[in-house]
Amino acid sequence: THPALFTPRPPARVAEGWLNLGQLYSAEWCEEATRRINGRIDVEPPGTEPFSVGHEGEILRLGNLFNKVNDDGFFDAVPVQPKLLAAAVHVIGGSDFRLFSLNTRGSPPGLGEQALHTDHGPNPGALETPPRYSGINSVLMLSPFTEQNGSTRMVSGWHRTGDTQEALADPSARHPDEQRMLGPAGTVVVFSVHLLHSGTRTAKTHGAASTRPSCDETGHSR
Repeated sequence: THPALFTPRPPARVAEGWLNLGQLYSAEWCEEATRRINGRIDVEPPGTEPFSVGHEGEILRLGNLFNKVNDDGFFDAVPVQPKLLAAAVHVIGGSDFRLFSLNTRGSPPGLGEQALHTDHGPNPGALETPPRYSGINSVLMLSPFTEQNGSTRMVSGWHRTGDTQEALADPSARHPDEQRMLGPAGTVVVFSVHLLHSGTRTAKTHGAASTRPSCDETGHSR
């Protein structure tokens, strides 16, 4: 594991199912990434398959950045960032895992709200000793994540239950244990694929330029 991340022991947030790795990318890098992704979104026909711009209402999602905007390898370093890989090794329990996606997501003003969900089915392995988990997601913030611009909410510790959103009476409602994923552009947050999370609604007064796209989403799994 990466000594800068897990010496002398894993941070407490790892046990909660998520960890803020800090600002790992410069504002200039984020601006260039945003410029490239927006340029592709502007010319991509909505609904084209495969690996196309998708629409969740009016939410913009560009799938598989490697196939779309990475001709010169600009995004190559994202899924192999050392601290990100250290987190994957720690959560998955070894180095036998793979990258399964690198996408981007953003929401215009007034949109972006999702119901709480996990990115994996039920996980009985969470109740074993030691527990077993299938993978991690990570979010690279291309613009600052604030309370107003659709930042992700997470329910700390949910991954330990082994349950999905099906255990909730109302996945759209506010959860008493939810927290917001906040930080400046360039921040990376990793979280378990078994953790409840969702996008939130972007304030109608918030400019679309700051939320299109808002982040890169990377997934590693067994």
